[in-house]
Amino acid sequence: MRQCGDTRGQDGLLAEDLHEGRITSKRQGVAWAKQHLDARWHGLIDLCWRERQDTEINVSQPADPHAFEQTVEFIACTTRLAEAYR
Repeated sequence: MRQCGDTRGQDGLLAEDLHEGRITSKRQGVAWAKQHLDARWHGLIDLCWRERQDTEINVSQPADPHAFEQTVEFIACTTRLAEAYR
């Protein structure tokens, strides 16, 4: 099973940018990630995209503990994969 991303080792918007060699939009990053990343990240990606569009969310509201935990895991995976592009 793929731990963080697809078989080429890309993960999230950062990975799409690295893979494509250019900066892309958040919308493009979401679409790319859902197509290329392991399905374990799809729920987190969907949650983040929905919350990004919710103008009623306040930055001081507490984060969902499970989503926070997944986000930290996702960032760790993305960081490890991005280091491979050095």
